Amino acid sequence: MHQDRYLGRLKQLTGRLKEHWGQLLDDEDWRSEGNRLYLAGKIQECHGIATEAARRAIRKFDKSH
Repeated sequence: MHQDRYLGRLKQLTGRLKEHWGQLLDDEDWRSEGNRLYLAGKIQECHGIATEAARRAIRKFDKSH
């Protein structure tokens, strides 16, 4: 459980870096991928769930909206 939280923080950092590079390169794909990684990391950190479970939660949210 603690490992999932630390991995979530790492994923948030990676997401912010990708988002930043997307802004610098004016690449919408990198920006949106960075936002998704950040969101998955935030879910993983807050709830202490595994990476795949966080990704499923994001996909479920996307389908409903």
